[in-house]
Amino acid sequence: MGDAIHFNNERAISLAVIPGFEYLREMNVVAGHDKQLVTGTLAGKQVLALRGRIHLNEDPVQTGNVMNMVRLQAEMLFQMGVHKLILTCAAGSLVLPVEVGQVVIVRNFVLPASIVLPLWGGEFVMPEDAFTPELAKMARHEKTGLHVSYGSYAYVRGPGFEGRARDKENLRRAGADIVGMSMVPSAAIACLYRSDGVQTLGLAYITNDAIEEHSHEENRARALADQEGLAEYLRSIVGKL
Repeated sequence: MGDAIHFNNERAISLAVIPGFEYLREMNVVAGHDKQLVTGTLAGKQVLALRGRIHLNEDPVQTGNVMNMVRLQAEMLFQMGVHKLILTCAAGSLVLPVEVGQVVIVRNFVLPASIVLPLWGGEFVMPEDAFTPELAKMARHEKTGLHVSYGSYAYVRGPGFEGRARDKENLRRAGADIVGMSMVPSAAIACLYRSDGVQTLGLAYITNDAIEEHSHEENRARALADQEGLAEYLRSIVGKL
């Protein structure tokens, strides 16, 4: 969702040239995930953004290099002074009321029992605790041409999609409204910085429903088709932070 935003006085740098992200040079970059740190102004506010976050599913052999970078990309923002974090993603719908083209404000997560997060020993956090109710309320009532609602987000590591025959039904029974492959790792790290004043908002754009066949390319095309409306929505939210 954030890829649609263009900032005033924009400057971008590849994460691969920043110490700690060297392993990116050995990875295949997924379309739409450019792996850049971007700075500029938006709605009169100074912002830092990750244009194409690193995802845990981009490490096929689970070397630990990607896990470290997933953590570092979030901590880097907080160490640079970010106190209001907007996490955006594309996600799939699991329930009929949530349709393609909607934006869901994530209230909480449904997590697999086997989840591995970029946390160190003793960092006992609940990722959903990162979310700030006041930010969610503001985003819900922000005037926009988009349909905006609240929902619960089921996390799957990917890169394979969850199965239509059984997986989606099981996630619905667990209480999830939508499903995706990101947001949770960053939210977990954001929890560690709540005592420093970090507030977090989670926004998911719905690219597919619960029964149709779909692909990464098709999902990305749908998000790009709505990019102007999504960009305006984000711009309006940032202006009120």
